[in-house]
Order: sequence, then C-alpha cells, then structure tokens
Amino acid sequence: MEVRDREILATLTHSVRVLTLHQAARTWWGGTAAPLANARRGLTKLVRGGLLAGSTALARPELSLTEPAATWTPGGEPPSFDAVAYQLHSRWSLALRPTRFFVATRTAANALGGYGGSLAHPLHLSHDLHVSTVFLRLRETQPDVASTWISERHLAQFRRHQKLPDAGLGCSPESLLAAIEFGNGYDAGRLRAFHADCAERSLAYQIW
Repeated sequence: MEVRDREILATLTHSVRVLTLHQAARTWWGGTAAPLANARRGLTKLVRGGLLAGSTALARPELSLTEPAATWTPGGEPPSFDAVAYQLHSRWSLALRPTRFFVATRTAANALGGYGGSLAHPLHLSHDLHVSTVFLRLRETQPDVASTWISERHLAQFRRHQKLPDAGLGCSPESLLAAIEFGNGYDAGRLRAFHADCAERSLAYQIW
C-alpha cells in the first residue's frame, strides 16, 4: 500500500469521520496536474479494495477556515459570545449542494485500528466535513499540534456526563490540553454553555 493511501486511511480511522473529494484532492494530490481527477482515481481504488465507502449527500459548501473564531485559556477573559455568535451565524449562509465524500469501512478500521463504518447521522455531514477542514488545516500549518489531535469518537469513551467536543488536543483523552469545536451557526447561549463546561474543568478551547 502506498504511503498516501495509508495516510488517508489513518486520517479516516483515527482523526475524522469524513473526507470530501475536494479535501482529499488538495491535501494528497495538490501537487499534481489534475488533483480532482487523480484523487477520484486514487479513492476509487480504495473503495474497490473495500477500505473506503463513497457517497454523495447534501452539505453546505466548505468554508475557508484559517484560524479559530474564538480561543480561551484558563484564567483569561471569555470571548464576546454575542460577537462570536454573529460571526458564526453570518458565515453559514450558502445553500446545500451535492457533495461527494468518503468514510473508512469497518474493514479498514479492523486493519488499522480506530473507527469505520457509515455515518451515524448523515444530516450532520456539513458539520463533520468542517471538523475535517480544521484537522487538515492544522495538519498543513501546525503538524506538531495536529499530531496530538484526539477524535470525538475516541474521546466519547472517557467523557461521561460531560459535554463532548468535536476533538481534543493532548497526549491522552484523560489529560486534554484543549478542546476543539466547530461552531456551525452556534448562538450565544450555546457558546456560553460550551465555555462554562470547559471553564469548570480548566480546559482551554478553540472554536472554529
């Protein structure tokens, strides 16, 4: 198996739930003459090998997420929840459109460890693909930080009776350094609740 194939499968079994065709193309085939066509061929090969499953569903167009909309560290002043909510809501305006995406299969999960299978909530595709956007952004710009990424599915085993962020950064689920959340149109009340939960545990966070 090629290194690129292993990286794609590791990303989908350990870090995020989905990758869109465009995300995969720019991340792993961006230096080629025809990124989309080459990505389609490469991912189709993994589908035929039973390691990926491809599908098309409605999702909002991918946002260009270059930095968090809000960050907080214990002891610091909380962000302006009203201002952040306005920013999150105003950017979430484009209509749904057919989006080609891929998930790891259970066969891939069994081979590499981690998780696989179809999306439990297909209607959450817009949210899930933007969590992937955040991870890929960190992978590109802060690879050392991205290497500490812990997926929501892994965190879920360790967070009972607590809010579950989209991801965490840290050495282990029991000792997170920061929570990662994609705020798809969150209102001020939901942001305050997220902040309160993190503040209670002295947990830094980034809201993208």
